[in-house]
Amino acid sequence: MPENNANPAPETTFQLRHAFARQTSQFNCVVYSPDGKYLASGSDDNTVRVWEAASGKLVRTLEGHASLVSSVAYSPDGKYLASGSYDNTVR
Repeated sequence: MPENNANPAPETTFQLRHAFARQTSQFNCVVYSPDGKYLASGSDDNTVRVWEAASGKLVRTLEGHASLVSSVAYSPDGKYLASGSYDNTVR
């Protein structure tokens, strides 16, 4: 597997903890984008959220699943984001 150079610096980890503290539903999964600029999270509230990794700022909330989101994955080029849900769909 290729080396992942997208590991957060300690100050970034602190910022993300602060930003995620405002999240009201449980995270089931979190993944970095291939370039390390974004995080995507899947939650119990049936949504996928995309966050700026450096600041923890919420960029976008994606809705459409009818049940909790159990997995998220970026395509290798970072252009696509897939989510899997307990509603037996992939979006």
